[in-house]
This record gives sequence, structure tokens and C-alpha cells, in this order.
Amino acid sequence: MPLSAYLSVHVKCEGSISSHKYIPTEVPTPLVQVSTYRNPALVASSLSTTQSNFIYLKVQKYIMLINKSLRLLIVEALLLLTFFTASGLNTSIVAHSQANNVTSEGYVKCTLLLYSGEVMNGNFNNGSPFAFPYDIAYDPSNGYLYVTESYANNIVTVIDPANNTILTNITVGNQPEGITYDPSNGYLYVVDALSNNVSVIDPADNVVIANITVGNYPKGIAYDSSNGYLYVTDSGSVFVSVINPSADQVVGNISVGFLPNDIVYDPGNGYIYVTGSSATGYAYVSVVNPSTDKAITNISFGIPTTQGFPEGITYDPSNGYIYVTGICSVSTIDPHSNTIITHVNVPDNSRCLVYDPGNGYLYVTGYFPNDSGLVSVINPANNTVLTNIQVGKEPHGITYDPGNARLYVANKASGSIGIIATANVTGYEVTLVESGLPPNTPWSVTLNGVTKTSTTNTITFYLPNGAYTYTVSPVQGYTISQQSGTITVHDSQVTQQIIFTQVMTTGSQTSTTSQAQTSTTSQAQTSRTGLTATTTTAISTKIPITYIAIPIVILVVIVALVLLVRKR
Repeated sequence: MPLSAYLSVHVKCEGSISSHKYIPTEVPTPLVQVSTYRNPALVASSLSTTQSNFIYLKVQKYIMLINKSLRLLIVEALLLLTFFTASGLNTSIVAHSQANNVTSEGYVKCTLLLYSGEVMNGNFNNGSPFAFPYDIAYDPSNGYLYVTESYANNIVTVIDPANNTILTNITVGNQPEGITYDPSNGYLYVVDALSNNVSVIDPADNVVIANITVGNYPKGIAYDSSNGYLYVTDSGSVFVSVINPSADQVVGNISVGFLPNDIVYDPGNGYIYVTGSSATGYAYVSVVNPSTDKAITNISFGIPTTQGFPEGITYDPSNGYIYVTGICSVSTIDPHSNTIITHVNVPDNSRCLVYDPGNGYLYVTGYFPNDSGLVSVINPANNTVLTNIQVGKEPHGITYDPGNARLYVANKASGSIGIIATANVTGYEVTLVESGLPPNTPWSVTLNGVTKTSTTNTITFYLPNGAYTYTVSPVQGYTISQQSGTITVHDSQVTQQIIFTQVMTTGSQTSTTSQAQTSTTSQAQTSRTGLTATTTTAISTKIPITYIAIPIVILVVIVALVLLVRKR
């Protein structure tokens, strides 16, 4: 979005003259509208190189009040403002623009490595064979996070989000997957897929106090606040087990007619929604009435396509809709009609999702088939993907911590927990500057999971402090220096040069030619067209003393006119 940049001129004479700002008392705002530049940071640089070290500021309808007779002298003047550093004078051009914040969609603030307990700044996605986090739940009674670790470890890791430390590991059944919190008794319930049971954890002591036998290969679990029961999907059968937590036993089985995956309770209508698919490949969401323990309808997704194969499921309290993950899509179900009303495309096969009450967005994890390790942020108000946040490898479970307004992502193949901050924070301009390509040649950069394309020589991002990986997409006929790497942001803007070198083929010899220099310094760059930027940059400019005469003459003429009017 283009921004209105404002220029004010500060002239400082050491020891005698204070700073002055040439801003008339009744000049329409803005004094100077820099409409030809969308990047205020480039204004001063462009002026000094393209207009011989001086600029013209047109003062529009500068109304001067002369004496008390209210006679007006309207001066339509073209003031030549000279900026110089001669005889002890120091001048600077300051390009002002609004402060920039990273939007509330979020960014990875840090990453907790489960296999070592280390906390890394920003996103850290190196894989580990020693930890396989699957799902994650928040316990509001103590503020801790409980992470199921499947496959090798068979534990639940307890994390204190106040300082991102691992408090303890709780041994549970074989291959723990789903986990949920029961507010009626304060216990956590863990689904052990290969043990065909549910482990009950008392968070007061962080120990398993009971095991409840359920059906074949349990996977998902949900709490029904209307009756206090727990519902477990038995994915190796066609049933959902009903658990009475007061008795720690199964009190019923509900047939849904297909292999169930995930499950959620809708407090709006009191129904339970179950995702799954049949043996013939058809995908469904079953609507269960817990009062009768019967499925009242099955919402068909058809044979799994880009709009099928429902996996994870969640409820959005802001609009009352149900959201279902699938193959490169997220589908919306209207519980009033129990019909699918929209499909939103996402980069990968989506797995789990959670609603963030802080900003009203949905956060969706996904990793197959592209294995891009992204969390897609969806605005349910208009069903659009706002951004994709780069996290670790194969993100799976995700939860929201209302204690600190952050999201926690279980990166299964990285053995880590990605911590996403969604509050507005100061973002710094990260600019990648291209050289070597012909004008108007498109080029693309992926930084922190977000891809941008430009036909100018700059691509700009805004990121908070942290370390971020980037990759420049290939351009046919060119090699690329610094095609990938890491950019570190620390309290200032960053510029990274990207050099494209044309491959020259002559006979049997291939050569490359390029003249450019790399830089990672925080400095303004001249752009072919310019991109949106919102920083404040101060640039000193030296002007020869010979330019002083013209503005002095103009000012003398104006003063003479004023004196002449007063004498009359």
C-alpha cells in the first residue's frame, strides 16, 4: 500500500543558529507529497543522485498575514532549498513515515527443541530422530502445555510456557496421539493408539492415575461440556467410544459408519462432529447427537480430492461454524444446515487447526505432499489465507495459550515446538536488492515461508528480530550468488544483495559476466520502481557553497516585498 511520505528540512548552524523547520503555518497537509516514490527510505537517496543534490519544494497557498489590516500577500513561490555542509553548517533530509508493525497474523518467536531442551530464537527446523511431538494441549489450571510424543518415546512432555522449559516427561501407553483437558475434574486424557486405551493424567503430580480401555486404534478425543463425557474416535473401527470420566470407563459406543479420525464438540447446537473416511475412499463428517448416542446425518465430501479427505476439525465460536482440514484445503460447515459452504485452498494437506480468540483467525498445520512446513493463517470473515508461517518439519498438533496469547505447534519431524507470537510487534525492513537482470524481469524470493515476486530490483519484507532463511527462485539463463542463506534481524533494517550473472555460451565455452557487490548493511537502495516501505531514514547531503546565493536572493526579495507593504 503506498504511503504518504513527508519531508522536513532541518538546517543547523553550530554554535549560533538553532534548527529550523520550513513548515508554513497554513500550508495544506502534506507540505510535500512524494507520490513518485512508494518507498520513503529511497527519497533522499534518489534526490541526491537524480536531481544534483537539491530539491524543489512548492509552497502551495502560503498565506502570510501582513499587519492588522488583514491584507493578505499570497506567495506562490518555488523555493530552491539548498542543503550544504560549509562553514560549519550541517544539514540533513529526514524522510518521515508511519511506524511499521508486523501484522497480527504472527511469526515464530522461538523454537523449543524437545530432544535437548534448548530454546532457539526464531524458527529452527533441523530434524531430530529423538523426539516426535504429535499433539499438544493447554491446561488452564496450571498454565502448562502437555505434548504427546509418539513412536519412539511414548511420553507426554510437560512444558512451562512462562520460560519455555521442559518440566518433566510422563510415561503413558504405546504411541500417544490425541490429548484433551477435562475442566470438570482438571485431568488430562491421552489417547494411546497402539495400546487401545486412554491414559488419565493428574496435573497436580504429573502422573498417570488410570487407564481406560477403548476401541481399536483410538486417535482423536473431545470433551462434551453439556454432559461431561469424553468422546474418542476408534479409527480402526467404525465407532466412537463414550467415556464417563467419573467412573473411568466406557459407557457407550456410537456407530458412524466409517473410519473416524478427529472429533469436536459444538456448544452452539450441542452436537458432536466426527471426521473420517470409508473403506471405499469416500470422506465424511458425521453429526452425532450425544443425547441419543446416534449419528443423525453424514456430510459427504465425496471421494477424496482437493476438497475431500477430512482430517482435523475445530469449532469457531466467533461465527459458530465448523472447520475441517483436508487435502490442500480447509472446508467450512454451517451447523445450522449441516452443509459445506466454502473451501479454502492451502499449500499442503492440512492436518490440525485451532482458533485464536485474540485475532479471530484460524491456524492450520500441514506438511504433505509439499513438506513445506507451513502454518496457514485463515481469516474466517472472508475465508482467505492471510499468510503462511514457516515452522519446523511436518507440523501436526497446534494449540492456543490464552495466558500469553501465543500458539504452540508440534513439529513432528523436527522434534520441536514452534512458538508463534501473534501480538503486534515492531517489524524491521528486510530488503533484497537484485542486480544483473534486464529491466522488468520477474524474480522471486521466499523468506520465512512467504514468497514475493517483483519486476523491480527490490523485494521488501517486514520481520521482527530473529534469524530467517531465504531462497531466491532460479531465473533461466542466469546463475545466482547468495541464492539461499540466513538473514538476521536485530533492531535495524537489513539489505541483502542478490547478484544474477548471465550465462554466456560461445561455441563450446560457457562464461559468466557480472559486476556487483554484496552487502548486508542497513542502507537505503535506489530502486527501479520501489516497493512499499515504512521506515524512518536520515541521510546527510553535502552541497557546494555556490548554491547558497540563489535561495538567499529569493528570500531577500520576499523580505523587501513585506517591508514595502508595511510602509504603505
